[in-house]
Amino acid sequence: MPALRDPFAVRPQFVLPLVSGMGSWSASVIANRHGLSPMESTVDGLGDPQNLLVVSTTVADGESAGRLARLVLQARLAACVQVEAIESHYVWDGALVQEPERRLLFKTTVAAYPALERLLLLEHPYGLPMVAAVPMVAVSPAYRAWVIESLNPSPGPG
Repeated sequence: MPALRDPFAVRPQFVLPLVSGMGSWSASVIANRHGLSPMESTVDGLGDPQNLLVVSTTVADGESAGRLARLVLQARLAACVQVEAIESHYVWDGALVQEPERRLLFKTTVAAYPALERLLLLEHPYGLPMVAAVPMVAVSPAYRAWVIESLNPSPGPG
């Protein structure tokens, strides 16, 4: 595994040519303004630890998306990761930005979410990454069982 770095020291590289003065926009600065820890997980109230979630984040390119997907799957923090090309529109440091990105959708459980969130925040190339979880309200029993089994594999013969 590559050496961990301060996830809040890196700024989105794809925005740098468009805006300046981004120093005030980091996850640690924003969190501190609101009395939060940038690494504080927020899974309270999601019910059973085996409930399923879809966790989403975005990155600038396919290489970054593939790297995060591999790290998460190798750590068994998600059963599946989907990567799709999107176009994002947002305001960053007072400027309108329009950029291509890749959205990653991680299929996981409430129990695995805190570790998944931490890994994404530590390894994410953005200084202020969006990491959001949405509960899966209706899921086929077989798919639910597959996700849970994928995160908690049975020991092999031995």
